Amino acid sequence: MKDAVMIVLSVLFGASILYVMWFQVREGRDERGQFILRRTYGIAYGVIVLGVIALITLCNWATPEIYPGYTLRDALYLVLCLSGIAAGVSLIAVKAKY
Repeated sequence: MKDAVMIVLSVLFGASILYVMWFQVREGRDERGQFILRRTYGIAYGVIVLGVIALITLCNWATPEIYPGYTLRDALYLVLCLSGIAAGVSLIAVKAKY
């Protein structure tokens, strides 16, 4: 189950990052594009900060297991993937709004 979750999140992360990069090259040069990218990166950065704060405060760093089968390394990878996915989803939402 763990491997399937990691593979799905990796694919979603890759697709989201490719979409953000595509938007940045195609539409990110004008004022509207810069505004949308600032919003998108702000949300992604917020997800990273909240995830790391949660890991720091809720986890026992002496033992590497957070949940049976999930280590701190897996949790940090999940935070990274979720921040990329949040960037892609927020880019779609902000682009539709503005």
